[in-house]
Amino acid sequence: MRQHEQPELPVKVYAEAVVRSASGESLLHSPYPVTSGNVTQFGADRDRLQTTAQRLREAGFDVLDIGQLSITIAAAPEVYQRSLHTHLEAIERPVIKELGKTDIATFINADDQKPFGEIDVSQTEWRGLLDGIAINEPIFYFQHGLPSATPTTTSDQYLSVPEGVAQGLNAVLAHQQGVTGKGVKVATVDSGWYSHPFFTQRNYNVDVVLAPGSTGKWRDDSGHLET
Repeated sequence: MRQHEQPELPVKVYAEAVVRSASGESLLHSPYPVTSGNVTQFGADRDRLQTTAQRLREAGFDVLDIGQLSITIAAAPEVYQRSLHTHLEAIERPVIKELGKTDIATFINADDQKPFGEIDVSQTEWRGLLDGIAINEPIFYFQHGLPSATPTTTSDQYLSVPEGVAQGLNAVLAHQQGVTGKGVKVATVDSGWYSHPFFTQRNYNVDVVLAPGSTGKWRDDSGHLET
């Protein structure tokens, strides 16, 4: 990308809507570290979580998950800007990606005085429900070399597919009688798919089906990335 080109905002922006806690403590602006010993004081009550989730839906956000501290949301940049009275911008930063290569990645930031990636809601109608919005950053995993199709040697026993599964379910006898389950589809619910050489070598036939909130079959901002 040439330097004078402004990076574009993505079709959807993913974020955590941090709900105001029941204790009044701020998860985003706590003066001390959040630990396993004090994390409960940042939790919101159930009614506020449900009310906030419904308000977010009415504003045009996709509610992907409701946790005890925050609500995972996704929406077009225009929804954030209209509902939260903010302006989003795409900013390129250097990162270290897979195989240790230095590259450029696009981050999303709000044009306000809050820390990078945080949207200020203190001057909006959301201030009674939300502590703020934390925009998700792109995730890249490190690894050395390409993954092998052969599992590493270990003292533990691997569960092989399909042979090990058949033995574990005591289905070998049924298979010997011709009842193999051929034609049965198996679904795995996950945040993405990576065509690992293990699957490729064994001719796995995989069909990726998009879930609500997804924008691309081979892209996953939660961690998986097709190569």
